[in-house]
Amino acid sequence: MSRIIPLFLAAAALAAQPAPQVRLPQYTREVLANGAVLDLMPRKGVPLVSVLVLVKGGAESDPAELAGLSSLTAELLRRGTPTRTADKFSEEADFIGATFSARADPQSTVIATEFMSKDTDRALDLLSDAVLHPTFPEEEVKKALSQRIEASKASKDSPQAAGSAYFQVFFFGPQHPYGRLASGDELSLKQIDRAAIAACHARMYAASNLIIIAAGDFELAEMRAKLAKAFAAAPAGQPYQWQKDRPPAGGSGPRLLLVDKPDAVQTYFWIGNPGISRTHPDRCELVL
Repeated sequence: MSRIIPLFLAAAALAAQPAPQVRLPQYTREVLANGAVLDLMPRKGVPLVSVLVLVKGGAESDPAELAGLSSLTAELLRRGTPTRTADKFSEEADFIGATFSARADPQSTVIATEFMSKDTDRALDLLSDAVLHPTFPEEEVKKALSQRIEASKASKDSPQAAGSAYFQVFFFGPQHPYGRLASGDELSLKQIDRAAIAACHARMYAASNLIIIAAGDFELAEMRAKLAKAFAAAPAGQPYQWQKDRPPAGGSGPRLLLVDKPDAVQTYFWIGNPGISRTHPDRCELVL
């Protein structure tokens, strides 16, 4: 008992401490003439620069019959532009050691790149070219769709992957924007074509939907000028309005879904409960 009491008292003391506060380093925010937002945070010490481009909307903006559209559009950004093929884009990024990724989450598309500060001009040219000028070559579209459809079919052989998908649809309901898979499924993906992808890009990648965030080794005024120039060509477009919060399907009572897979050697459980809205003042503290 003598060893447990001090630990208990320490735990009680920690529990009594006020909740941690989120304090961001100093940064600047500016809205360009076309509506794009620039958030800049110089951080000296390591010769690296990280840039995020956030596109408002994400999977919730996908039409119900085209689930996976935003995610597929993000994947294809680097697969061809007027001046670069998919291979050329990869070669240029590899040559300067830059990373590049793009994905869609429920509320946004996130394009991220990191590079050495000495390569800022070349890296920003790659980034803006992919974000603003993708051509979505038909061959690349067909390849990406085929891979995703096969992956969706294969996921049914994995109880863990299949269970997660069943849970999401069951919990939110098929009419809820979060009741559809962000990556799409084999039925919705078969409805997507190049025209739908190009239309999604034209609609969602407008300047009024863009937030560009840069942090790292740079001079503030210089980076501001470079990003403003790189993204000045984006048309203003119509700002996306996030969908209003709505309750999941099935009301507030408990519900149970059983998915039987006779050849599975393990059993998986998913237990969910409605949480707080993304605009709740305690969201950051609860997540942390």
